[in-house]
Amino acid sequence: MMDATTMYPNGWHSIRRNLSPDLTDTAHHCDRIDVGVKYFFIDFGISARFLPGQQRIITDLRGREQRPPELVAGIPHDPFKLDMAIIGYLLDDNFYKIYADLHFLSPLINALKADDPARRPTAEEALAAWNTIRRVVDQAKYYSRLRKHEETLSEALLNSSIHAFKGVKRLVAS
Repeated sequence: MMDATTMYPNGWHSIRRNLSPDLTDTAHHCDRIDVGVKYFFIDFGISARFLPGQQRIITDLRGREQRPPELVAGIPHDPFKLDMAIIGYLLDDNFYKIYADLHFLSPLINALKADDPARRPTAEEALAAWNTIRRVVDQAKYYSRLRKHEETLSEALLNSSIHAFKGVKRLVAS
């Protein structure tokens, strides 16, 4: 889930997202690269509630993602370590396997998807690793476009031209 309030400082209509909340005007829009956008990973199709002090071990919860070994084996597990695996599979399936030049994500994704849940990072550790990656990656990469692995030369030329045009347009506007 994405909090887009910074992208639309005056709001937007919930159905007609290109229009203002009252549908009377075009919604003013900022590019996500230019404003702080927050993303939230929620609802993996499974949930459990724990009382304060209660042991955080669960069994028999089935969600959409079935690849983590603890789910395959049906053994008791820490749901928070399972969340880390699910985020790892999400990043792998929806970014790393689709887009080129994301090799810098590989160590984090592999750690998140570790077969042994005890070897997976906590949410805090994963965030710290992400922040380290962000500091190391060249900031110019933030403005480059994501290129699909199977993109043809003609698609690459067209998409890169469109991306370059939008970049120039952003520079002229600012």
